[in-house]
Amino acid sequence: MTTPCAIAHAEHRLPVEEPRPTASLVEMAGAGFVLPGPNVLDEADLLALAQYDRRSAKKADRFAILAVAAARRALAAANLDANEQRACGIVVGTMVGGWTTTEPQLRGLHEAGLSQISPYLASTWFPAAPQGQISIHLGMTGCAKTLASNRTVLLQALHFALQQLHRGELQHILVGTSEAPKTRFIQAGHTQAQGLDAPPLGEGAGFVLLTAPGNASVRPRHAGVRRLLLSAAGHRRMHLGIAGSVPTTEWARALSSRPLFDKPATGSPAAGRSRRCLVALLPPPSIRPTVLIPLIAPLVRELDLPQSGVELHAPKAPHLDRLAAHPLAAMEACLAALRNGTHSNFLLIAADGHSLAAAHFATID
Repeated sequence: MTTPCAIAHAEHRLPVEEPRPTASLVEMAGAGFVLPGPNVLDEADLLALAQYDRRSAKKADRFAILAVAAARRALAAANLDANEQRACGIVVGTMVGGWTTTEPQLRGLHEAGLSQISPYLASTWFPAAPQGQISIHLGMTGCAKTLASNRTVLLQALHFALQQLHRGELQHILVGTSEAPKTRFIQAGHTQAQGLDAPPLGEGAGFVLLTAPGNASVRPRHAGVRRLLLSAAGHRRMHLGIAGSVPTTEWARALSSRPLFDKPATGSPAAGRSRRCLVALLPPPSIRPTVLIPLIAPLVRELDLPQSGVELHAPKAPHLDRLAAHPLAAMEACLAALRNGTHSNFLLIAADGHSLAAAHFATID
């Protein structure tokens, strides 16, 4: 992961580069989403999706249980055998952590003392809890990593996973995020900060299963389902020594001087083909998506896609807007469009303060 740091406007155009991995085709073998909309799932329905009993649920926060449910759906869409699933890696991006457990515990601590604290608190609130719950309940013993960052963290996780697959360190990686900050305290703070008209916070989880080049054994279960490729992903941070977010003009200038993506995959269906591309723009909260439009052109050029084939997709998930799960609604809709054949490329661009990340999916004929 490249993290250049600069203190002046000119310096961020000369970041220290790390060796880039050799690019090759990385297939998306399955995807699973649990997105209940502005409401939350009934607890019984959630436990059924995740295949948890009541005893196991007491040892896990809601955001971890959501992650297990989405991970099960992603694995069910691919045909990994038992050995492949056991060796599969896990990369989880998160921002908030396990507050549906932490808040009641803290309330009990202040009202009644230490006797009200659960022995499972330390392991349930921890940002890496989804990673641990997935590995335990799905029997996955491969390398696992959790990234804790801002609202671009899911795309950072995709970038990290793509690098691991290019380097040959893993054959399969499950990548995703999960958020469930639905508590009275957090909702009250959200309403106070954003106003009474602000949409309530929601919850959601989503995972995709990526497989390394040459794994011909991994195919969709159903004949006729279009195969998908994660051809490129990138993440960059900039510190300009100024207050506030990095202006879009500075991002566009930085992208014109140095590519965001690792070299797109050789032989990618995106290269040299005139095909329609959905672009989802996810800006910082309270900023219109149109401010990110200047970033589309340099990223489309990197991918060798035609500018004329670009079509904007407007994500409609305000309940996820301030969470790491905010790309999930756009991913679910746009990946469905790729599978249905209405589009052949999907470019997801997210920005938050000093962080910019993007990922490109395409179909394989």
